[in-house]
Amino acid sequence: MVSPQAQLIVYSDLDGTLLDHHNYSFAAAQRSLALLASANFPLLLNTSKTFSEVISLRHQLDNHHPFIIENGSAICIPANYFVWLDGMLSTQLYAGEQRYFIQNLGPNYSNIIKVLHQLRKQHGYQFTGFADMSDADVADCTSLPLADAQMAKRRQASEPMLWQDSDAALTQLKLQLKPLGLKVLKGGRFLHVMGHVDKSTALDWLQPHFARKYAQFKQITVALGDSQNDLCMLERADIGVVIPDAKNQRLSPVGKQIKFASQQGPEGWDAVMYPLILDIINSLPEKEFMHG
Repeated sequence: MVSPQAQLIVYSDLDGTLLDHHNYSFAAAQRSLALLASANFPLLLNTSKTFSEVISLRHQLDNHHPFIIENGSAICIPANYFVWLDGMLSTQLYAGEQRYFIQNLGPNYSNIIKVLHQLRKQHGYQFTGFADMSDADVADCTSLPLADAQMAKRRQASEPMLWQDSDAALTQLKLQLKPLGLKVLKGGRFLHVMGHVDKSTALDWLQPHFARKYAQFKQITVALGDSQNDLCMLERADIGVVIPDAKNQRLSPVGKQIKFASQQGPEGWDAVMYPLILDIINSLPEKEFMHG
């Protein structure tokens, strides 16, 4: 049983974790999502997707909490969520009438592009980044609909690229990027050039602010993911939940408390999270339920 007066903070990967591998539905996790919302336990989406891509999904989820984009490169915080930050973060984006403050955890997109293009000019590297592509090009190489490709191109702090050069040239590029505060992260089809950050960097940045927002409650962090880029946040959270990937393979994190879902995607998400959320709710005095 979790100690009374606990505040659960949930960080979740999207594709293959909260979202189904094939149809991108979260319907199978709806039971747990509703329970989280009723208890006012924040769910933070922590994804490789861009701001524009996540906004639509947050609307479907009726989610109003901060979210993390581009593999931990930036945190998007709704205005008035952490009121003490509203005057401190200068970068702002709007989705409809909702204003978001953006905390970049690494170099911003324009600086990344400037560095990459300078190195390409100097050394003749062969690669094609999203900045080199039209919306139609991105749609073609990702198999995304054109509207989704447009959203994927609106980046804050990372650049996906198709590497068309040798392994030796890539090793050289990585060495040149490192002292400039940049790294290369291998994805499925693309290499991602970004700052020296990851999904756990965002968790570390956010948790002191949640501790201030919910000062009267003990913080319990839960992270859920299925891919290698989720490993760091699974190990950093109080409870890490491993979701089997599309090939039914499982990560092997070393963390404080690790749980393994037996099913993929939102089915596995729900099977682990529902009893965990209930356990915490049942540990709360009745007057503390639905706090916040």
